[in-house]
Amino acid sequence: MNLNLPPANWRINMAIWALIFAATVAWQLISVRSRRLVSFGDLIRLARRWWILRWALLVFWMWLGWHLFVRTAIGD
Repeated sequence: MNLNLPPANWRINMAIWALIFAATVAWQLISVRSRRLVSFGDLIRLARRWWILRWALLVFWMWLGWHLFVRTAIGD
């Protein structure tokens, strides 16, 4: 297993974050105008209702931060 991967590109990471942000804003705007789609806040509130989903959300958030920020900073 080769662990000597090149570091991720900072611009690509920022583009990914911008895309995630834009998709979240678009989702929220669509859900406010049309009640057929659950809003992002309602989805997070639903996920935080059960302890296992709270932990899964925390682990996902840490994994995402590691892959998008920490791995880039190590290579710089």
